Amino acid sequence: MRLLPPSTSENRVVALSICVPGSSTDAPAASTIDVDRLVAMAGSSKLPVTWGVSPQDMETMYDRLGANREHHELALLGDATWLGSNGSRGTMVRVLNAAAEAGETIGQAPTSLLLSGVPLEADFDLLAKHGINIVGRDVPAAVNAKGSRGSSRGGSLRTLRFGVWEFPATIALPRASSRFSLLGGNMHRVIERAGERGELVHIAVDGPALLKNATELRALERLMERLATMRQQGRMQVQTLSSIASQLGHSSDRQSATSILRSPAA
Repeated sequence: MRLLPPSTSENRVVALSICVPGSSTDAPAASTIDVDRLVAMAGSSKLPVTWGVSPQDMETMYDRLGANREHHELALLGDATWLGSNGSRGTMVRVLNAAAEAGETIGQAPTSLLLSGVPLEADFDLLAKHGINIVGRDVPAAVNAKGSRGSSRGGSLRTLRFGVWEFPATIALPRASSRFSLLGGNMHRVIERAGERGELVHIAVDGPALLKNATELRALERLMERLATMRQQGRMQVQTLSSIASQLGHSSDRQSATSILRSPAA
């Protein structure tokens, strides 16, 4: 279902998610120092972040967040090791069970799924049964699983089956082309325009890839500083995916979908 937020909103709402592939992925794992740098960036800006990690890395990431962990969210990382062409319902159940067990260990059961380089077009019933109520995509809504273009806009929330929500990326980092360099302020304009249209914004970050791109990393630091300033001024809300989903609930009506845009600034 297409959600139609109000045309204007006093408070822009931004979700910042960062995928941190680790021991369960085929891609090179980010080093401890690199991950700590991302954590430090989030800590210095005092912005809540949704971190996508594998079940076996949740406890380590939870400890790494330290005293600031209450402001963050640990989401389940959805990658090619268990989704996409390598996935099956049986594999999905095993990973979801492992995530639930890891959540019990740290006292923070994952309720969000962050996709990293893979689509998810089915098995939403399994997500709902395991307490996952929102899926964060790392690609805009206009790009479907086959890479073709559709009519939906990036950052547009929609309901999937079984009461699960989907929140595609408004902007994915690092950008595919230097033409979209964040240093030119393009990202800030995108956020401003989305806010003027009353849309929610999802900034999806591929942690290891970003850490290899010094220009994009500096740009993310500047963006987080700007978001923090706007938040302090009451012009911006920054929320985790789970926080957004909890306000949406399981209702697909327009009023529920727009209420978070009208809540007091965090």
